[in-house]
Amino acid sequence: MPDEVIMFKRTSRIDQMNINILGNSSVLQIGDTVEIDASTYTLAIKRDREFFSGGEESFGDYAIFTLPLLLQPVYEQIYYKKQNKQPEIHVPRINITAVSNASVAQIGSNKKIKLDSRIKNIRQILDKENIDRNDNKQDEEQFLS
Repeated sequence: MPDEVIMFKRTSRIDQMNINILGNSSVLQIGDTVEIDASTYTLAIKRDREFFSGGEESFGDYAIFTLPLLLQPVYEQIYYKKQNKQPEIHVPRINITAVSNASVAQIGSNKKIKLDSRIKNIRQILDKENIDRNDNKQDEEQFLS
């Protein structure tokens, strides 16, 4: 028998909400939901000069994008008692700077959530002189290691 979905019975009231940035595969959920499943794969290639061969990289070339998502099983039984003295949750204002890739900002209840964000950064530098002119020390360290 599938898990019984039990949602909490409360009303969320927000007078004002401001969000500056909502990223790729991110969710702004207003209201209750049973399940959210969001994923984003990013292949970021930084080159010291523009060069496109036509047959650019693909996700399948990198193990990070093909490996299964390993979720740790939860063995602990959780016992709790709740008492909602008020039928409503009231918040005057919510300010959100950014909701990043494969992330959720939710007002309401949620039964299950799975978020997966995988990013592969590649630096393609042709000459060491180009690194010396680069202000980003992290790029230099990655090139020299």
